Amino acid sequence: MPVFLILSIVFVLWLGFEIKKHSKPNNTLSDEFWKREGDANFVRPKDISSLDYLNVPIESLPFKDNTTEAILEVQNQILKLSQKKLLNLNGLSNTDLKYQYGARNFDELALCDQNYLIFIRTLNKWAHLLQTEGFTEDVKTILEYCIQLRTDISSTYTLLAEIYAKEGNYSKINDLILKAQDLNTLMKDSILQALHSYQNQ
Repeated sequence: MPVFLILSIVFVLWLGFEIKKHSKPNNTLSDEFWKREGDANFVRPKDISSLDYLNVPIESLPFKDNTTEAILEVQNQILKLSQKKLLNLNGLSNTDLKYQYGARNFDELALCDQNYLIFIRTLNKWAHLLQTEGFTEDVKTILEYCIQLRTDISSTYTLLAEIYAKEGNYSKINDLILKAQDLNTLMKDSILQALHSYQNQ
């Protein structure tokens, strides 16, 4: 039998063994996921009335009357969103929510989380619009509020860090870094990298 053919057979056998070997952990993870998901669907609903819903301090936010149409539109969106239930559930998967609060509460909790996400995106948009109009102090008020809400929008952190850097207020940038380190999000590393760049200006 030619050497090339022998090597080909050996390679095919080895490849099959490796594929089978590596597929076992993946199959195990998949089985565990679906078992946990199935179990979560039968968790009894818990009381969710006392969760940490956001209470939006409308009176503390810098609403303006005489301004651009774009800013007025965003302000109106903020007012409407402030009347909805807002809940930051960042870091919790759908399965986690069902396990912790029961499957029957999932739809309501998912809606509260969606409202929160839209809210912080709208706040971020508002701040950037105000920045183009030169309202730096108002921008800081909005962005600092977003940070309190544990937003993971990168441009919220970078715009605020840019303002602090222009003011020479590097201790505030250090505070931002400490808060970003506590985030439970995939954006954490990129946010921290961006913030560290403002430390060195």
